[in-house]
Amino acid sequence: MVLVFTVASLLRVLLFFAPSLPSNLLLLCSSSSSSSSSLEEGIAREAAGLSPFAAGVYSHLPSFFSLLKAITGCSSSSSNSSSSCRGTSFLLLLLVDLATAASLAAAAASIQQPDEQQQQEQLPLKQQEQQQLHKQQQQNQQQLQQKQQQQQQQYRRESAKAAAASAAAAVGRGCVLLLGAAAAAALLLCAVAAEANWDWWRLQPPEPGLGVSFYLLSLVFERYRSIFVFAFQALGFVLMVPVAVCFAGDPLAHLQAAVALALIFKQSPTLADFAFLHVLLAFNLRDIYQRVAYTKLVGLSLLVAPLVSVGLSLWMARGSTVPNVAYSMQSLHHVLTCLLVAETLRASAHKRQRYEQQQLLQQQQQLLQQQQQQLQQETAPN
Repeated sequence: MVLVFTVASLLRVLLFFAPSLPSNLLLLCSSSSSSSSSLEEGIAREAAGLSPFAAGVYSHLPSFFSLLKAITGCSSSSSNSSSSCRGTSFLLLLLVDLATAASLAAAAASIQQPDEQQQQEQLPLKQQEQQQLHKQQQQNQQQLQQKQQQQQQQYRRESAKAAAASAAAAVGRGCVLLLGAAAAAALLLCAVAAEANWDWWRLQPPEPGLGVSFYLLSLVFERYRSIFVFAFQALGFVLMVPVAVCFAGDPLAHLQAAVALALIFKQSPTLADFAFLHVLLAFNLRDIYQRVAYTKLVGLSLLVAPLVSVGLSLWMARGSTVPNVAYSMQSLHHVLTCLLVAETLRASAHKRQRYEQQQLLQQQQQLLQQQQQQLQQETAPN
């Protein structure tokens, strides 16, 4: 390739390059002339009987002048016209140009091959670096996930411990109440035993009573009446213990549940009692607006509440209806109130769960930010 390039370049210079000669020489190869015109002038001088090797590019190259005449077929004795001689010269120059261009392309290709080889050698290195970075990122993500899981487990353990502690405190308070009630009952038993009077053990019918419990007691058999009386009188006290345990961290929900239990098992509930309960439930107005079922329960309970007084008035004041009408209205109002209280307590429990989840998410985000800052600090010197 180097040899071809050198030969083609020399031919191109000899055929196209016109050296600048001194002004006292002939303008055979002046700056404005070309090799083709110099060749034609040399042939013209030879035809005129002069020496073609005048001062110019052919003055010291007679063999090259003879070679050009032989290749192009231009001579002083030939009958070829100047146009055919110029065409042959043009083809010769074109071939020389093509050879030069081919040699240049081959040289450029030979120069580019080492660059491509270097790039191909660098590609595996870059791929290896990218793979290593990807592996490091995966390892960092796995470590972050493991740390998050450990932190979640720790938070769950701490929350479980806190719930157990609050439940234990509530149970402790309930045990204190139970012990106090047991002590009072023991003192009462001792006093009654001293007087030898056992008439207090006989359960008297809770009359007069307008509550649902009185209506239910009128429907049961006499043999099981004592069991139902004890159940209705004891449930209002016994159910306070699980309510206190479940809603130890929510005083408002605890108060709502306690008031609802007292009203349900009360012998003669009034509309004022239910109004007080509705005032307590009104603290959850946001949940009332958001939940359609909640709104319906509130509307139905408020609609049925006046019907209870109407039924009692028709039965007791005017005597125009049977007691079943009043008790059915009261039973319906009790059912709606129970559903309303249950919906309220469930909304309170969900709100507490959402609050705990938000706290957990905030803690996780803070931990992630701290870990990212630590990773950035570790990777900064590297």
